[in-house]
Amino acid sequence: MDFDSAKQVFEKYLDGYDRENDKVRLKIVHTYGVVEQSAAIAGRLGLSQEDKELAGIIALLHDIGRFEQLRRFDSFLPDTMDHASYGVELLFGKQGMIRRFVPEDTWDGVIRTAIARHSDFALEGITDGRELMHARIIRDADKLDNCRVKLEDDFETFLGAPAEEVSLSAITPKVREDALAGRSILSSDRVTPMDYWVSYLVYFYDLNYRASLDIVEENDYVRRLIHRIPYLDPDTGRVMEELENRLIKYVSEAKKRIVKGEDKMEKYLGENIPKLGFGLMRLPMDGEKIDVARTQEMVDRFLEEGFCYFDTAYGYNDGESEAVAKKVLVDRYPRDRFLLATKLPAWAGAKNREEAERMFYTSLERTGAGYFDFYLLHNLGQERTRFFDDYDIWNFLKERKKEGLIRHLGFSMHDKAEALDRILTEHPEMEFVQLQINYADWEDPDIESRKCYETARKHGKPVIIMEPVKGGTLADPPREVKEILAEADGNASPSSWAIRFAASLDGVITVLSGMSNMEQMEDNLSYMKDFAPLSEAEQQVIKRARDMYASFPKIPCTSCAYCMKGCPKQIGIHGIFQAYNLYTMYHDLSGARHKYQWNTEGRGFAKASACIRCGKCEQVCPQHIHIRDELARAAEALEG
Repeated sequence: MDFDSAKQVFEKYLDGYDRENDKVRLKIVHTYGVVEQSAAIAGRLGLSQEDKELAGIIALLHDIGRFEQLRRFDSFLPDTMDHASYGVELLFGKQGMIRRFVPEDTWDGVIRTAIARHSDFALEGITDGRELMHARIIRDADKLDNCRVKLEDDFETFLGAPAEEVSLSAITPKVREDALAGRSILSSDRVTPMDYWVSYLVYFYDLNYRASLDIVEENDYVRRLIHRIPYLDPDTGRVMEELENRLIKYVSEAKKRIVKGEDKMEKYLGENIPKLGFGLMRLPMDGEKIDVARTQEMVDRFLEEGFCYFDTAYGYNDGESEAVAKKVLVDRYPRDRFLLATKLPAWAGAKNREEAERMFYTSLERTGAGYFDFYLLHNLGQERTRFFDDYDIWNFLKERKKEGLIRHLGFSMHDKAEALDRILTEHPEMEFVQLQINYADWEDPDIESRKCYETARKHGKPVIIMEPVKGGTLADPPREVKEILAEADGNASPSSWAIRFAASLDGVITVLSGMSNMEQMEDNLSYMKDFAPLSEAEQQVIKRARDMYASFPKIPCTSCAYCMKGCPKQIGIHGIFQAYNLYTMYHDLSGARHKYQWNTEGRGFAKASACIRCGKCEQVCPQHIHIRDELARAAEALEG
């Protein structure tokens, strides 16, 4: 995909039309104006280079059907031709013209949807997150350049009537009512030239992005458009004055709503999925096996209350979790009653591509689900990501999606924001991301919950949240944190604060909770059935709890790893400190020991007890940590 090459092809296409015709000229200038506005919006949204290039090509081609409309009818009016549908047919029909502009078919779905829907009265029914984003960008860019067109071009050219005639005409009652009520105007409701003029002005009601609204304010488009012509009809003059005030107010308030996630911008894949998901990793146990009867009761209760998202993985309980999902869910409920997600861990023992691919089919067989609603590349990050690259699992799963075996494709990840940004830039086809997010980790430099969340949203990806209660540690926090939460609401469980914090974020598909018994289930259902996001006051309570956690003594390691470069024993120092901090801050000995094992021998490093107290580490530590003493304390606590 290359915009400059596509532009050359577009220019050759235009040679088939009369470039001297005023309407053709207007449309050519408009096309490149939309390209410019698309670039501005994509840039302000912080999109990847690929999505910026894609937005430019969509803008270049969005009105390709207009030129034939002008040749045949010399008119822009919608009753002469549906130019968007004609453009889609031209590009993706028998002529297949899209291949001249974009040789690869990777982005066909996004391009087709954006062009087909760019002039629709409203956007409805687009479920793919990337398609929806680009449909919104082109609609906003189209409207923004139309502001320029309506300010610079002759009324006769774009409206079919001179400015004087427009000035003298009246606004019909239906158009007046809709415009002042904050609604867009249906084409069929426009009667007079002034109706058409007003319908262009109320485009502002349909803008999707704060970036677009910023451009409107920066260019003073509302006031300049309203005052472009005099209103010689007194009633019209009064209506236009009121409309000007309402539009200016609307733009200002809409920007605030977008910040709070109350705007169209935040419609996304999974928006309507209930915000509590059932994680099938920590199920009730009967000895070494999952207790199927108790799990079945919990599944029934979960579905009874209207929840539907279930999350498992190839490796959970050595595969037993997927098999139990079949027994308690798939075999007992209609397939459209639930959403099932599972994951493929290419790094977990697969010796080659074939063995990694076999994991997908094994999960399909174990669950008996027929297809997966959400399918994830499991636990990307650090050295694990290379297995998905080496075995080309990305393209393998894209093919399974084309076959209908996967409805939505994404990945889960435990790593820093920089790594997440790199993967999303390289793989923009991923529809969603699953991240560890909770209020305790929000600003943690080792987890980077906030930074990872913001990175996913910057790329336009919705988020599934895992570890909202941090493996259960936030369900039973230290006394000081419990007192803060209880003082604010003595009836709310610590878990409810944690899960509601996660579910209150914008762009969340669902929040996974690994419920192990019916008591945990009932507690979660009690506040998530009629979920209400945290209020501003409740957010302040969460901040106090987070600040309390931050005040607890911990090793101030920044993970720079300078200490490890010269360590003669290759001790995993910063990973050890991360595990030890988990123990001291959250009193989670079991979790700390698990992380300790993974951060040392699990990653090829020596344990703390291997320290020979040579002191080389302390000589290079920027934080001046007494590393040898801290390693001794960690060994005593975590190796016992």
